[in-house]
Amino acid sequence: MHTVKIHAPAELNFADPILHLWYPDLNLSPKEFEPEGTDDFGPVFNLSLKRNFFCFKFADRAGGNRIWEKEERCYGQHLGPEVWTVVRNNEVYPVRPEKPVGSTAEFYAEI
Repeated sequence: MHTVKIHAPAELNFADPILHLWYPDLNLSPKEFEPEGTDDFGPVFNLSLKRNFFCFKFADRAGGNRIWEKEERCYGQHLGPEVWTVVRNNEVYPVRPEKPVGSTAEFYAEI
């Protein structure tokens, strides 16, 4: 079994988040996982799977309808056993992303 912990960003503001997972190279039914809790970053999903490559996206089940996040991401074993995601970006990070500080306009003025 391959285990991975996926951190979803709290900025999604989902009341009832789920992780929707599929294997792009196989014609299998997608799976859905509920978070096993939250941390100071957001919802945390602990997965134990037979395959070490998959794609996923987040959705909110609040109110009976699914509200889908626009981003689709893929995970590979090379990213390690714990990964983080951010809103409006389909990248998967092997380390916790920091909040942006400053702006390019501020740095440009210093140059």
